[in-house]
Amino acid sequence: MPSELSFPKCERMCLNRHVGLLFGAGSNSQSVYPLRVVWRTTERAEGDHPVKLLISVPKKRLHHAVDRNRTKRQIREAWRLRHTPLLQSVPDGKQLLVALVWLKAALAPSSLIADRIGTVVDTLTDALKGQKIVTQGSALG
Repeated sequence: MPSELSFPKCERMCLNRHVGLLFGAGSNSQSVYPLRVVWRTTERAEGDHPVKLLISVPKKRLHHAVDRNRTKRQIREAWRLRHTPLLQSVPDGKQLLVALVWLKAALAPSSLIADRIGTVVDTLTDALKGQKIVTQGSALG
């Protein structure tokens, strides 16, 4: 079993089936600027990880590959350090599919991204516990 403070391949969303399911009907979405979070719970297959993550930084927003790669690296690092409470809140037999889509047309400091990932983890943890989540029109940043 990998360390809790890691982001191994088994936690990355690679299957087109998962991506199609995530962006299809019935998914939840929320904007935590500069990120848009899309998530959905599904039944977990035998041997699957409880949380699968997809990170998308579109070329439309950041035109240079070096900027896209830097942003993805910042998101991965913030996720790696803050996703443990989310792993512990996923019910047995369920799987959480999460996509983080970059919205900003410029680079952001790592501290801002880390703060927003913390907000995302808190929101998803509350959603899994059945608590009321903040709607998209709220002032989260």
